[in-house]
Amino acid sequence: MNMPNVAPPPRPKKRGEFPWLLFGCLGGVAVLIFLVIAGYIVVRMAFSGIVDRYTDTGPMDLPQSEMPADEYAALKERVDAFDAALEAGAVTEPLELTAEDINALIANDPQWSNLKGRVHISIDDDRITGDVSMPVDALLPGRYVNGSGTFTVFLRDGMLYVHLDALTVSGTSVPEEFMAGLRSENLAAEYVREPGVQESLDRFESIEVSDGIIRVTPKVSPQA
Repeated sequence: MNMPNVAPPPRPKKRGEFPWLLFGCLGGVAVLIFLVIAGYIVVRMAFSGIVDRYTDTGPMDLPQSEMPADEYAALKERVDAFDAALEAGAVTEPLELTAEDINALIANDPQWSNLKGRVHISIDDDRITGDVSMPVDALLPGRYVNGSGTFTVFLRDGMLYVHLDALTVSGTSVPEEFMAGLRSENLAAEYVREPGVQESLDRFESIEVSDGIIRVTPKVSPQA
């Protein structure tokens, strides 16, 4: 099954690769691909006359980040320090992020305000789940896709892999006839061809998800 291209989120106006890549290849990739899949399903099912089963007339409530301001400030400082080390080519420890951390960044970073209130991330062991509530006016005016997509996400040997494990829309599991082809695909294959993405990914030794934590390990500079 061929999927539409998913463009990466816009680069930040200020210097800094990691904040852009963080949402682009960890949270944003999973969520954006999920939305494309859900939109694709909506279009296909529109011709079957069962749109009401897979879309809703309003958004669903998503959990909101409740991280205290002082904890968020410390988180932002930690992420910025990691990004600064990457830019300088300096040796730095791997960055570890929980789902709470990612949700706090989505809720508080102005550059990602378009996701606030529409996306909630959770991590269960080695899988990332994106709960999403988005209007699909371009496809079906007045309708919303409310659903959940679970993905396996990792970076290995310079290649980003995003594999879909499960997808529900409006509380209903997507039929296996649609899922079978999607599970075998690396949904990030087109994403990494976008300008600047692979160059950014090449700065990292690995991105792993385990024990409910995302670990981002930078490559050690040859000069280090």
